[in-house]
Amino acid sequence: MKYCVRCGNMLQDDAKFCAECGTPVNESAEKKRANKDISKCPACGARIPSFTVVCPECGHELNQAKVPDSVKEFSEKINACDYNIAQNPPKQKGLWSWGAGKWILWIILNLITCFLPMFIYFIVMLISASTRGSLTNEEKVKEQLVSNYPFPNNREDLLEGLLFIETQMEAIASQKITNNSLQWIKIWKNKAEQLYQKMDVMLKGDPIAEKSWDEINIAEKTVKKKIYSKILIGLSITTIIMIVMLAYVGAKSCVTDKDYQELDKGVEKTVQEVNEPFDWPTTGLATLISPPPVLVGEIKNNSEKSFRVRVNGVTQEQYDAYVLNCTEKGFKKGDGSSGAYYNDDGYKLSLSKSDDSMTIGIEPPEKMDEIHWPTTGVASKIPAPESNIGRVSYESDRSYSVDIGNTSKEDFKKYVDACINAGFSVDYYRDEDSFSAKNKDKDSLRVSYKGNNVMGISVSAK
Repeated sequence: MKYCVRCGNMLQDDAKFCAECGTPVNESAEKKRANKDISKCPACGARIPSFTVVCPECGHELNQAKVPDSVKEFSEKINACDYNIAQNPPKQKGLWSWGAGKWILWIILNLITCFLPMFIYFIVMLISASTRGSLTNEEKVKEQLVSNYPFPNNREDLLEGLLFIETQMEAIASQKITNNSLQWIKIWKNKAEQLYQKMDVMLKGDPIAEKSWDEINIAEKTVKKKIYSKILIGLSITTIIMIVMLAYVGAKSCVTDKDYQELDKGVEKTVQEVNEPFDWPTTGLATLISPPPVLVGEIKNNSEKSFRVRVNGVTQEQYDAYVLNCTEKGFKKGDGSSGAYYNDDGYKLSLSKSDDSMTIGIEPPEKMDEIHWPTTGVASKIPAPESNIGRVSYESDRSYSVDIGNTSKEDFKKYVDACINAGFSVDYYRDEDSFSAKNKDKDSLRVSYKGNNVMGISVSAK
């Protein structure tokens, strides 16, 4: 019984093609020999005329010669090996065995590195193409059979064996190239070379052997050409992509002397703008205070919602005088530790000095409405403040944050005492403007006096 060398499907005795995959069934060496230009008898070596059916010297029937038992046995063992290999096909290796996740990472890596990993991959493939690949256990059994099978040292067995190997190599050359195609070509070629050398010693210049040897070399060259062409095409495409990407990146990152000059001008212009004289605004929040003693610097923002300016070249004496001027304008220092100043309408003034510069900022009062203290969740574990005017920052069962208005410094202190009495006395810290503690359930509380009669409360569950 025969089996397909490609898929392992069982073949009919007279089948010419596999019914499963369409692969041509290996021709017997006898049929190939019948199609060769025979000039010598395979039995005795006598020269015979064309179209002769029986050798005139020994009576050997040329067109009906049977396949030698050694070749028949070798063919059956090879078919058995091919069947076992087909039942246990080699696993995919390399890039084609990867899943979607690895492919995505591989593509991203190549895009980031301008396809350098892919270039290296094809170089390694090119170098290792002619090296020995890895075979499965079933393939190793077939390799040992091919390499060590002993053909009898007579012309007919050697010639039939050579022709059989030719059909095997032609089948590999005609099929799709795999990772081990070149290795199998080498295995069969080494065996064919053994038989050919014996043939050359026994009967040098045998036309059938010479023709078969030429066909074997052609099959080997075909497989090599397919493999190296595939690798070189991939390498060429990758190289082109690398060159294009590197050229693009180089063009983007290339900065000429002219570009540097433009950059320098831009930096110089920015410095000049920061130190340029400016006019004090006559609209917006800036109208609530007097102009500073020096009008050189940069106005960051001026609107109904915020005002911020940085003034350069201010001495400490000028800064102190300006703070006094702002208090005369109605801005009094808040009770909190923030160092902010507030007027009677709740507007917040921030003043700070660093080296020879001064920063001025004004913010409108926070808009607050009537709130209802939560009766559930973590906020229900702390007492409600006396004032119900405030602004809730965020609220959930596990956390609550709110700013409470209409709360004096004394009201803040009383509220902290109430929180301690409510059980928030674990790991606590308290000073003039802030308080933090936990209760027995490890819930966290923080209370701070922000100034301008505003108290901040934040509580969160463990």
